[in-house]
Amino acid sequence: MITREPVKISTSTKGQSYTSALDKEPWHGTEIELVIEGNWSSYRSKILQYMRQIAIITPYAEFALKYTTATHGSVSLEFPRRSNSMPSAPLEVKYHPSSVDLILLEQLINQNSDKELLQFLQDDFDKIELKLAIELIGELGSTCSSKTLLKSLTEGDVITIYYLFMEISFPDPGGDCLRPVGEHNLYMGIKKELQPDMVATFTSTAVSLGGKCVKPGFYIYRFANKIPLLFGKDFDVVTQTAINFNWNRYKINPAKHIIGVFASIVGIKIPFNWMGKEYIEWVDEIKFAVKATLRKCCIQLKPLLAKKVSGRSIPKQTL
Repeated sequence: MITREPVKISTSTKGQSYTSALDKEPWHGTEIELVIEGNWSSYRSKILQYMRQIAIITPYAEFALKYTTATHGSVSLEFPRRSNSMPSAPLEVKYHPSSVDLILLEQLINQNSDKELLQFLQDDFDKIELKLAIELIGELGSTCSSKTLLKSLTEGDVITIYYLFMEISFPDPGGDCLRPVGEHNLYMGIKKELQPDMVATFTSTAVSLGGKCVKPGFYIYRFANKIPLLFGKDFDVVTQTAINFNWNRYKINPAKHIIGVFASIVGIKIPFNWMGKEYIEWVDEIKFAVKATLRKCCIQLKPLLAKKVSGRSIPKQTL
């Protein structure tokens, strides 16, 4: 709910100058302070669940949550760093035309209103070379040319550009702006937060067995560009793939074992459900990739599980 209170953000990076505040030692990081109105009792579990999953997917970060309520006291949680393996910073890239929706296109045009159309198409979008840019402008009709200023485009022109972006088969975007979590960090995050008996990872997928204070069954953790997805679980491609996976083939029984399934999907254009971005739609390529990586994880776990069943000692896992 709206409180009309300001959001205060303090940030500092290593090697940069800073201004010391009273009783505050030099630090680096980001601090966000805000006032919100809502029902803490109803949504507490979702907020804590979100924070814990952020700790799983970013074990190289250390962060804390401090929350003071008007009536129920305060809550303070700390999530210490577990990994020193920090991913390299992603590179800033141009927008890929196929990933731009109409709202974003309108925003970009308004922000660059004094640019010429040809310059805009080449400077602000990836995979649009000079020849293609000229062809796109030609599709707009005689009222537009390479030197047309963006501020003179009509609403119909903007919509036409959007549909052209959707219809043209552009080359696939590069991955310079993406930074997958990596097997090591995913492993460390799971071990730190959930403390399972064993974990297997492959690329950006993991399967864990065992854990504390939970019942046997599936516990599915979904991430899109390192953002936890808490809602729409039953409709998600990861959930459906995990439920229909042949676990018994690897001596894993959902009725007896505590099974954690972790899938971190990164991409320029993730197929979310409409605008809500609550879950990832059923796409065959994603389903096949998740199934293949689950299989790789289970192949690692099968001999460890067999040793546990036979009573033999299981070697300590390292990654």
